Amino acid sequence: MVRRVGEELGRVDILIANAAATAFRPLLELKPHHLARTFNLSVGGFVAAVQESARFMGAGGRVVMISGIDSIRFTAGHGALGAAKAALESMVRDFAFELGPRGITVNGVNFALIDSDSSRLYMGEDFERIAHAAAERSALKRIPSADEIAAVVCLICMPDAAFLTGQTIMVDGGLSLASPFVL
Repeated sequence: MVRRVGEELGRVDILIANAAATAFRPLLELKPHHLARTFNLSVGGFVAAVQESARFMGAGGRVVMISGIDSIRFTAGHGALGAAKAALESMVRDFAFELGPRGITVNGVNFALIDSDSSRLYMGEDFERIAHAAAERSALKRIPSADEIAAVVCLICMPDAAFLTGQTIMVDGGLSLASPFVL
């Protein structure tokens, strides 16, 4: 896909890497094919997409990787995906140095819970309870919309963000800063 865009348009300006898949199971229950699929798609797909898009990017190019709270905090059933996202956050730093001399920035956006169809589907009837608890622990007393996360991605892609690189920005209203003793 990236190659086709580059060949048809002659360049790629922005790559937003959001692909991920996993088996939402405890680590003790994962099979080798679950790990392979998670890492091949999430990590391997990111590396392939960055490598391909970098061929068509010049100065001002932007790569933004979408991470998740499971990369830094325990999330039941997310052990493999959290490890893959943590690897991606590390790769953001390395790609920043590899692509920086060409004027291409590489950053990540990490968030906890968002109010989305996917979150509601995945969490089912627990969504409202979990969202309420997360909102109560956050500094802003609410959870973000998907549009608010997308707005941060857009900010990173702006020309004025040309000196921001190698960072994974946590966009969670302060939730990850709160002590577990915050009520």
